[in-house]
Amino acid sequence: MVRRISLFVLLSTLPVLLTTHGESWSQSRIESVVTGSRATLPSSDTSAQELTLGQTVRGELAGGDVTSYVIRLQRDQFLFARVIQLGVDLVVTTLHPSGHVLAETDLLTDGPEFISLTSDTTGVYQIDLRPFDPLASRGSYLFQVLKQPAAAQTLPGKVDQLFAELDETWMPGAVVVVLKDGEIVHTNAFGMADLEGKVPLTTTTPINICSIGKQLTAFAIALLADRQQLGLDDDIRDHLPWVPDFGHPITIRHLVHHTSGLREMDDLWSLADRTGVPLPRSDVLWYVQHQQELNFPPGERYLYCNTGYILLGEIIEAVTGSPFIEWMHANVLDPLGMHDTHFYHDVEALPDGFAWSYRLGPNGGIQRYEMFPAWYVAAGNVFTTAEDLERWLLHLEDPSICSHRLIEQMAQGGKLNNGESTSYAFGQDRQTYRGQSVLEHGGGGWGYRSYIMRFPEHRFATIVVSNFVYGKAFTRARQITDLYLSAHLKDAKPDDEYVNRRRAIAIDPDLLDTYAGTYQQSSGATATVTRQGSQLLAQIAGLDRLTLYPDSASSFFIKEADLRVVFDIEGREHAVRLTVLSPADTVTYTRNGGARTDGPDLADYVGRYVSEELDVQHVILLENKRIWVRSPSGARAPCTHVHGDLFRNPYSTMEFDRDERSRVVGYRVSCERSRNIRFHRQ
Repeated sequence: MVRRISLFVLLSTLPVLLTTHGESWSQSRIESVVTGSRATLPSSDTSAQELTLGQTVRGELAGGDVTSYVIRLQRDQFLFARVIQLGVDLVVTTLHPSGHVLAETDLLTDGPEFISLTSDTTGVYQIDLRPFDPLASRGSYLFQVLKQPAAAQTLPGKVDQLFAELDETWMPGAVVVVLKDGEIVHTNAFGMADLEGKVPLTTTTPINICSIGKQLTAFAIALLADRQQLGLDDDIRDHLPWVPDFGHPITIRHLVHHTSGLREMDDLWSLADRTGVPLPRSDVLWYVQHQQELNFPPGERYLYCNTGYILLGEIIEAVTGSPFIEWMHANVLDPLGMHDTHFYHDVEALPDGFAWSYRLGPNGGIQRYEMFPAWYVAAGNVFTTAEDLERWLLHLEDPSICSHRLIEQMAQGGKLNNGESTSYAFGQDRQTYRGQSVLEHGGGGWGYRSYIMRFPEHRFATIVVSNFVYGKAFTRARQITDLYLSAHLKDAKPDDEYVNRRRAIAIDPDLLDTYAGTYQQSSGATATVTRQGSQLLAQIAGLDRLTLYPDSASSFFIKEADLRVVFDIEGREHAVRLTVLSPADTVTYTRNGGARTDGPDLADYVGRYVSEELDVQHVILLENKRIWVRSPSGARAPCTHVHGDLFRNPYSTMEFDRDERSRVVGYRVSCERSRNIRFHRQ
């Protein structure tokens, strides 16, 4: 799904560098993954070096360098290789014998980049390596050719080759299920469920499908409505009278379609300093019970909200008189034969052999996520197997425990108060993929990633679930769709979810000083641009500093997001303005001439603040001419002044309130899915 989001949301949700300690792609790590071959240095000849199966080469590159390798392939031959980056961020470009680019890969800044392709002609295929930053310092890499079998000739075989990088004993893995014409045509598993225990992932391994589990909850609500045990337009307080009266009725339909206006539980946990701490059901319900306002009136807009689906689970329990999990097994899972599906709330309650999830550390090493007890029941965190997912897809295609009409109802989106339709239906999002209508949904939590795509008009569906944060479930689900529905798809294939199409260039370093300075909007919001060696860094609207890469003499981009910064010189010695362009916004800042703008007295904000909505106390400190917010755990976040009494930290905005004598009396915190959570000064 492609959504246009605001500049603030785009900037504030950039990937955060992991700071946990993991295994490095060190010399010892390199030697442990090189098997059956002796590493050799690249030839000193300027022509491309030819590589063969099982060969490993080492090399070094600095900004501006390009090294080429060639591999001879027969027609319909599959190639799988990897480049391990050691201190230099590389772009890997694969070229067809005719010279056109087949793929360009730049997923990670360190660790492995993977190359996979299927040849369509006999010939010499070229692979170019170059540093992403044309001014990068010299770093080394390791190139390995791992697999070179004949290309698969069947659709299931081609699907399996899409997972080549995960089909290893040293990698986390994935499962895939494909349905076509009412039948399961392919199911498989790849990689490892437990790297530490050396346990492979299989089609009977429980793995977390995350928010795809909302489909189970939404189906249960539709089923109860069909049985007339509840109404979709019921006020939720009819079933859950302990939910606060916000002055506007919230209906079950609002919860289903994410139009309730409720604050996001993930944000509440985080702001209450509960991240990584056991969170029992009683605490989750306490947070709901103590909220004093909504993000917006119910039905006013769409905003994805896990809190709403947690409450749907509570409504199911209140209506049926049975615990949610027991009722779901008795009325949905067991009748469908989904006996190996579990609602996670504590790792101790999971069956033996479930798939752990994994991420990359700051140096490319693979680390396991440690899970903690959390009541996320009904909103996601559903552990199930590939074989049970087969049963779920078959149920959506040809239901046995409900009518076809109910399944069709689940595909209907909601409506806003102004009459506009929303794309989000019952745990499914109505979208278009390459000219075809699709019902889809993704999921992510810890290192699990999942994606489902259903094309009812073509009786086709696929689910991909991975226990690796870079398992590319979204991309692979699309690639599988491309294979099976090739005769029906019209538009060009979209980019891989991690591909960066921009290319950094080297520019005159003296230009960087031309752009450095402080720029300001009429609202008072600032953008500060500084030079650090051969790079420009920008701090925009109070957020963390970001590296700017030039793609022309006056235009720069941010690698981690679809964001560009354009400078306007107008023939002067220094740039007079900069414009920040995102898919949704264009924001212009004007140079303030280097004059320092008057800011507030930061000492005004120092003190202790308490939130009754979160039952937490934050402390505002002043250190080194900057205010910091400290949580009960001792964690501290720097706050940058935007304008007036508005500040931003890496996670939220904080707008301070003053009384009639201009004394600071509190502040309101806002995140992407939770607005105006109040803290009062003690």
